[in-house]
Amino acid sequence: MGEGASIMFLNKNIAEKIILELKDAIEYHINIINNNGFIIASTDLQRVDGYHEGALIVIENDGTEIIVEYDEQYRGCKKGVNLPIYFSNELVGVVGLTGNPNEVVKYARIIKKMTEMVLYEHFDLWNRTSREQVKLLFVNDLISGNLHSSFFNVEERLQKYNLNTKGPYNVALLKVVETGNELINSKINDAKQNIVTNYILDKLSYRNILAVYNGNLFVIITNLDIESVTKEIEYLISKLKEIHGVSLLSTIGNTYDFYGDIPKSYNECISILESLNQREGVYPFYKAALNVAISKIPEAYKKTLKNQVFAECTNEEIKEFVNFIQDYVLLNGSLNLLAKKNHVHKNTVQYKIQKLKDKTDYDLRIYKDMLLLYLASNY
Repeated sequence: MGEGASIMFLNKNIAEKIILELKDAIEYHINIINNNGFIIASTDLQRVDGYHEGALIVIENDGTEIIVEYDEQYRGCKKGVNLPIYFSNELVGVVGLTGNPNEVVKYARIIKKMTEMVLYEHFDLWNRTSREQVKLLFVNDLISGNLHSSFFNVEERLQKYNLNTKGPYNVALLKVVETGNELINSKINDAKQNIVTNYILDKLSYRNILAVYNGNLFVIITNLDIESVTKEIEYLISKLKEIHGVSLLSTIGNTYDFYGDIPKSYNECISILESLNQREGVYPFYKAALNVAISKIPEAYKKTLKNQVFAECTNEEIKEFVNFIQDYVLLNGSLNLLAKKNHVHKNTVQYKIQKLKDKTDYDLRIYKDMLLLYLASNY
């Protein structure tokens, strides 16, 4: 591992985490000592930062185990057993158990192995986190167009992540839709979020797709055509809904031939995301361009239009009509699809269209009326 291994992988912070995980395993005090002979973590807080001559002897004698028969047999030591800690075949520290040597010796090797296992777990986490951070930095350079001042050789890094340097390229964004249910949101924000994040990154970790999570949303860069990306993400969203009960929103930008145009595709995704307002589903830019255009209309105008169109409606009716109008446009006016989406009979859909006409004097089946209703529903 090199000289820095003991410093990097058995520092005070990690030693304290090891103690925290092992303290309930046995009733004896456990000490973690570094290669300089100082106790860096202990279940006996009074001994932290104290010198431990016995541990230094273990280090200097290439891992020879030391049994301390009585207190202060070696400076700073209490009776017990001291064993070497190895990481990747390198001696990185010492673990000591305080107590009657005849009693603690039977636990000593178990605690040593447990310590080394915890150390490897922390290294594995650190290693995976470091790789993800490098990947995230590279993706940030790509979507921002920061290629000339990038720390990376762009084409080498694209190849490393199994992307074709010749293109084509498009970007997709994926984020969890807020449900309004505090219990579910709480779960997502805690342990459930980690499960969902790892699931998504794992399912997207194959050739021609580079995916990262930036703490807010997933950024996905691909060489796939839009139809293929849409199918992949639709399948992923359906499985997450089925397995974890999580709703997601995805936007997909247009396809470009050169990686220098990745920011264009990314910005298209962002513009759709901002216009959809937490609406579950998958939205390629070419299908959601109307939403983007509407989002650029001044809010004051949309508010005035909404008030005029729904002047004779109650707040409850407005909410019902807004969702219905948006579904109608999204599903191209298909009565069958509307009925299926809302789990109602087709006649119920026709009744809603007529009810909307009666209350607003606008008919969804007439194009110019539909456009006005859709504009009014987007405030």
